[in-house]
Amino acid sequence: MADTDAAPADDVLAELRLAFWQIPLDGPPDEWYDAVAPSAAALTRIVLPHFPDVATYARSSSDQVLETLKRLGRHDAADAVAAAVETMRGSEGGRAVLAVCDAAYSMAVLGSSFWDEMATYSVYKGKPYLPGLLAASRFYHELASRESGGGAAAAPPAARHA
Repeated sequence: MADTDAAPADDVLAELRLAFWQIPLDGPPDEWYDAVAPSAAALTRIVLPHFPDVATYARSSSDQVLETLKRLGRHDAADAVAAAVETMRGSEGGRAVLAVCDAAYSMAVLGSSFWDEMATYSVYKGKPYLPGLLAASRFYHELASRESGGGAAAAPPAARHA
């Protein structure tokens, strides 16, 4: 992923969208995983209680998760996830998580603990999507901290992102 001087405001996440033909045989670059991890981990945490087998079925788009749940006849779960997604849209961090997950749709599959492991190490400098990644990262760390009782997933030092 190359640095850019200025990206259109409406497409600052363009570098995270990978077409299948752009991906090397050994997968996306490590920096792509670093960028996507907090968002994929956060969305997984939101979806998993309602869709325990999410990794079997769903990539990282909230719309695709909802469509899959409905197709599987899990309407109560779809309603619960839809409500959670709507709540996420009410905060900057939640919107950032959803936007990053939508951008990473081609390669990010929800449901893996891998995302939590990666989320604690995300480091980004000078990228046009840095503000969105930071908002998504804060959302993930706040969510993880609430779920663990307050201390297990402390946010990474701000200096790592500056």
